[in-house]
Amino acid sequence: MFRGSGTLIQKDYTIYGRIVNLILQHEYETLWKPEFFRNLLTSDNRIQHDSQEISLIFKLEKQIRNYINSLTIIKNHLEDVENAHATDTIISKILMGTIGCTPAYDTYFREGLSACEIYRCGSLTATSFAKLLNICREKEIWSKLQEQPVEYYDKYYGVVYPVMRMVDLYFWTKGFNAKPND
Repeated sequence: MFRGSGTLIQKDYTIYGRIVNLILQHEYETLWKPEFFRNLLTSDNRIQHDSQEISLIFKLEKQIRNYINSLTIIKNHLEDVENAHATDTIISKILMGTIGCTPAYDTYFREGLSACEIYRCGSLTATSFAKLLNICREKEIWSKLQEQPVEYYDKYYGVVYPVMRMVDLYFWTKGFNAKPND
């Protein structure tokens, strides 16, 4: 998750304490529920970027982004200071790894979208995310991922994966397999 080029590598785990507190706030309780996406995915209506569900995700995303952007990183000496920069990748990985409410918008995920000819969905915005969910419904990617519309059970490991993790794995694998062999 961390790369040497990112500023957060200069910090330890304690900087994430405030993010954990944000995620655990009462207003975000519904994001933790496995059935959170059930209504969105089974509805006949198009998913709107300003729906209550999408708005809740992106309210939390904005709070995380603002917090990370407020961090100051001191590298070697006091004169070697820079501000942290919250990328879509780090924020989406935080949301994926904690709540499982967005895919991780990393390189292979984005390449997977391109490999599937899905465009203008590769950024972490409410509009892009709603469009991605609608495309997944239209192309019946949900049925390709699992028999049940909300969760996938790994019989070998005994793990129930959130639907967004399955979306993440689906496109990540497409992106990984689309890369040229070195």
